Amino acid sequence: MHYSFNTYQKEHLRSAWLSGKYTDEQLKEKYYEQYTEFCNSRGLEHDNIVSAESDDVSASHSQIIKEGIRSVAEIDRQIQEEHDYMVQLYAQIHAYEASIEHLKQERKVAKVEELNSYIDKWLNQKFGIISQKDARNGMYIVFDSEANYIKTVTCGRDKEFHYVSPANNEDSFAYWLCKYTLYAHSASSFCGRSYDWYQKSFKEQLESLCWEFDKYGKLTKTQW
Repeated sequence: MHYSFNTYQKEHLRSAWLSGKYTDEQLKEKYYEQYTEFCNSRGLEHDNIVSAESDDVSASHSQIIKEGIRSVAEIDRQIQEEHDYMVQLYAQIHAYEASIEHLKQERKVAKVEELNSYIDKWLNQKFGIISQKDARNGMYIVFDSEANYIKTVTCGRDKEFHYVSPANNEDSFAYWLCKYTLYAHSASSFCGRSYDWYQKSFKEQLESLCWEFDKYGKLTKTQW
């Protein structure tokens, strides 16, 4: 049975064949001896590569001389082999496309998780708040009139302040703020922001939350 070098390179030299590093002639020159040994060890008829010196063919190139004309059955077999390889390549392409889509989704999840982890760490370092979950649970950040952080307060049953308002109730958070001329903002407003937002100063962050300061950096408007 005849076993062509073309079939051999597809079945046994796929990495080199698909790499694009070698021309067909370079593959033949590099692996021809290996190919003939493979054929001889299995009793297969192999292609003969010879150097041809003529007006039409350069002496530096090799060519495959087929021994006889191949049968229709042999040609059909190679057509089927080529088709099978093509199907395999398309299957691999589709598999890689699916893998890439999965990785993109995984990256989105990882990006959100990394940002949330960063925010939790930032809240803990700046305000002593363990996580965004805690920050959203009745916590407030207290500042003075120059946007300097003073303390973190939690309102609710069994907390430092039972009530947020009204300001005329001595047990309320609002009363305490008025008494000491301090100002506060809900800690939840410091959650879920972008990386860039957390690089800003407290004053810049508060300005983005609709606080206003005069040209001297003194607070002029806030929700408290």
